[in-house]
Amino acid sequence: MRLYIDFETRSACDIRKHGAWVYAEHPTTEVLCLAYKWERQPPQLWHPGMPLIPLIDAISRADIVEAHNASFEYAIWLCVCCGKYHWPEPPVEKLRCSAAKASMHALPRSLEGACNALGLPIQKDMEGHRLMMKMCKPRRPRKDEPEVNPDDPFGLYWHEGPAELKRLYQYCMNDVIAEEALSDALRDLPPKELDIWQLDQRINARGIQADIPAAEAMLAMVGDHESKLLARLNKLTHGSVKTAKQVEQMRKYLRGLGVDLPDLAAATVKEALKRTLSNEARSILEIRRSLGRSSAAKYQAILNRSSGDGRVRGALLYHGAGTGRWSGAGIQPQNFPSRIKTSVNPEEMLNVVLVGGLELHDALYEDDPMSTAGAVTRSVLTAREGHDLVVADYSAVEGRGLAWLAGEEKELDIYRSDQDVYIATAAMILHKPYEAITKEERQSPGKVATLACGYGGSVGAVRNFGGDGMTDDEIKEQIVWPWREAHPKTVAFWRELEEACFSAVSNPGQITSARAIGFRVQGPWLLCRLPSGRLLYYYDPDIRPMETSWGEMKESVTYMTVDSLTKKWRRTNTYGGKLAENVTQAICRDLMAEAMLRVEAAGYPIVITVHDELVCEVPERFGSVEELINIMCDVPAWAKGFPVKAAGFRSKRYKKD
Repeated sequence: MRLYIDFETRSACDIRKHGAWVYAEHPTTEVLCLAYKWERQPPQLWHPGMPLIPLIDAISRADIVEAHNASFEYAIWLCVCCGKYHWPEPPVEKLRCSAAKASMHALPRSLEGACNALGLPIQKDMEGHRLMMKMCKPRRPRKDEPEVNPDDPFGLYWHEGPAELKRLYQYCMNDVIAEEALSDALRDLPPKELDIWQLDQRINARGIQADIPAAEAMLAMVGDHESKLLARLNKLTHGSVKTAKQVEQMRKYLRGLGVDLPDLAAATVKEALKRTLSNEARSILEIRRSLGRSSAAKYQAILNRSSGDGRVRGALLYHGAGTGRWSGAGIQPQNFPSRIKTSVNPEEMLNVVLVGGLELHDALYEDDPMSTAGAVTRSVLTAREGHDLVVADYSAVEGRGLAWLAGEEKELDIYRSDQDVYIATAAMILHKPYEAITKEERQSPGKVATLACGYGGSVGAVRNFGGDGMTDDEIKEQIVWPWREAHPKTVAFWRELEEACFSAVSNPGQITSARAIGFRVQGPWLLCRLPSGRLLYYYDPDIRPMETSWGEMKESVTYMTVDSLTKKWRRTNTYGGKLAENVTQAICRDLMAEAMLRVEAAGYPIVITVHDELVCEVPERFGSVEELINIMCDVPAWAKGFPVKAAGFRSKRYKKD
């Protein structure tokens, strides 16, 4: 039997700023009510002051306890209910999440968005939602009230009138009705995916240790640097530009100095600084470049989301992408700077800033303090006392995955022989011996072509990956066409995927395939079966005329999706290269997810995963990097022949090796 639950809470803590775990631990956080509902039965309600036995009995009898964004319910249950109301420990093994189900189906993650996308007759109660948003945080005292509420243990005032509470209770019960409707419309997570989701919950609850003094010191250094530069900017512009965010005022002042720029984006400022400029204009642009770096945001997020024990929890989002890959939450570890642009050891830099702040940093290093702050962001995440971080990262896993799916044997041999794929690609494109490729040729066409062309990319993709200084025709003739000529099976794979997908949508119920990838329309979904057996979901597929990137109208497979930029539910189209990207990212995710289960079972507790990297926290002298790599590279049966490789390190601090 399945039981649906939904908490409503209130707190002086801002959950959007601090995250669910810090929110749940906050002393002002309390439960207003909990709605619970058996399948096909009317909802029931519990609130503080009511007998607890009927609720606890229902939970103990349930086979499954499901919530929407169940990680929030878990945090509240564990931190608030067990502590304040003496509830028993939450039954983690019973816990399920309808938001995870919605994400697996590539629907909006929110209850409202998922219900609307599916056109369910039962929708989220948005009027009640607005009331809940008002009641979940303190209100200001009224004119006839003292500043501190004598009836509240924290001196706070709340919206909590009888009519408001009654309406909130109804809203909460309506939510579990909507949750059941959404859950009924979707398949449950398959057993292996359920294992992966439950592991995700354990990882997020475990968290990763933060070096709080180091984060505070870095934030203080950034603040001092900003104040110093703003004072200088104000002086240089005679008070006409007071902050780096005053873009139009800064552009206007620069025009007066003979520097007319279309915008002050990072790339524009970088190019402008290559020109001959007056000292004044150069100084202003350098200030803009330095202050334009968001170095402080990560440190502030780490401090905001650190629990009382100094650990940052809830940094991962299960199935954050339609392919199943994790995305970041809270501190957004997936968005940490990808390269350390300094030769200085991060730990040394942190110690310098801890001891002497900005003044000592500037005395010892030529690096811009904002660059330093970005370079050592990872290093404020550490192992707790008596432990180490053991880290391993898959090498070029998407390139290997695409070659494996397409059957591109020449490319697979490059990976199996441990050749540098960028050098090998340059050699194929330029028809030169591997040993004769120069450093410049390794970069372009080698690296640029490898990164840009695998999913059908052409001129635009090449430019995005650094292929500048060439005309469109030169890019096609010197990079795109030679790469495609050297990878005929990959090019054929794009076409086969597009044809199979088109045929499946044109013939609902019929199974079509492109090598190891299968397609079928079932109900409102286009299903894509991966070699692992997992399904990708595309909602409401349809054949419609769409304009190609080269301006031609073409019948294409379209479907509904969450736009990655606007976050709105909209129709988009797909094609061979895009499908190749989807299935490649998806099988690489499956490799990682299955490895995570094996790694955890082998006694390496995972504290975070970033892209194709696993970070584990183990006792000192436990295990080894080599063992972790071997576990990660133990290829499952469905991936036979996939040339997996990984590298790693052991450290007290997280870093980019």
